[in-house]
Amino acid sequence: MFSKDDLLSSFYSLEELLSIERGGDEKALEEILLKYNLNKPSILIRSEQKPEIDIHCEQIQNTNDGKLWRVEFGGTSLGGLPLGETLALDEGSMSRVQYKGDGKELESLTSYIPDHIGIAPFPRIASLSNPPKITDVRRARPPRLNLLSGGGFNIDRLRYPWCTVGKVITWARYEIPGIFVPLEISGSGTACVVGRNTVLTASHVIPWGAKRWSAQFIPAAGSTVPTQPFGIFNVTSAHGYINTSSVNGYDMAVLRMDKSVGEITGWMGSISDNDDDDLYYDASWTSVGYPTSYQLAQDASLELSIKVQDVDNDDYGSREIETEPFTNKGWSGGPLFSWFKKYKGLELNCPCVAGTLSGRDQDFLDPTRSVFAGGNALVRLISYGRANWG
Repeated sequence: MFSKDDLLSSFYSLEELLSIERGGDEKALEEILLKYNLNKPSILIRSEQKPEIDIHCEQIQNTNDGKLWRVEFGGTSLGGLPLGETLALDEGSMSRVQYKGDGKELESLTSYIPDHIGIAPFPRIASLSNPPKITDVRRARPPRLNLLSGGGFNIDRLRYPWCTVGKVITWARYEIPGIFVPLEISGSGTACVVGRNTVLTASHVIPWGAKRWSAQFIPAAGSTVPTQPFGIFNVTSAHGYINTSSVNGYDMAVLRMDKSVGEITGWMGSISDNDDDDLYYDASWTSVGYPTSYQLAQDASLELSIKVQDVDNDDYGSREIETEPFTNKGWSGGPLFSWFKKYKGLELNCPCVAGTLSGRDQDFLDPTRSVFAGGNALVRLISYGRANWG
């Protein structure tokens, strides 16, 4: 059902990509999840003293699908906020990039694939009796396949590289002068693992300026069991180019996790070329996101065979990478990536991220397009996370 153009990466043959496929080691994965206690949800609590937590469970009624329980959390040093929304981070945990140019025009970082994770270069057919949903999001003729994880094709989210993409949930408290009650806002976006403790997303997903905030990353999140197959990771700090609303080429940030997410899911490589636009125009790209327009952002949506329409230079050595407008709210932070065998003499042999979604925008007389933030600023930002966070 795919055309050859849909399946081909620009630098791998179809046969070579298919030869990369492998199954995962479920037993080894289960052992590493237990090792990192990822079978147990956790939160960050801001407190001078060690928190002491009491848990009380009470059955309140029977339902058609089992008993319903109320679970109460009590104790000391919990901060007085609902579990999962404890605002443990302050303004000092957000740092702004201090840009320094080094004259390099081509930059890249390699990937890592753990032995226990299976590899699936392509999405798989879920059911021939449930055909893929045809949408006109890209306004192409004929309509392009929009490959939703609940449609005729599944994103094989338990295998690489799909398992590196997940959902980010944020909570923030803003204290505005003249307003007596603090303003509390929650939000969500998309992110992907790009290092052992480093996750890449859009800068505007991060609540810059919040007095208190917290965030969690759920790799391979889904509405069907397992909904959180690799656990939930807490964000401990953010580093990026400050951006709160505009669509641009430097709308990017990296997040530090409280546990080594990359050792569980692996991570994708990254690539940029600020001198040669052919990198972007010649490749066939893929993107994954959690748009609120589909399943209320509970499941991921996938777009294949994306072609770049325009590339513009932006501040800090970044680049605006523009494609057809297939993205929606909630896709922000989703990666634009392709499998690379080699590029200009670099032996990569992995999927490389070239951009993270900033949003949709229109320049003067140009049509509306999806804009991904990329360029050397992206690779340097990821390098910062890998160098400083392990």
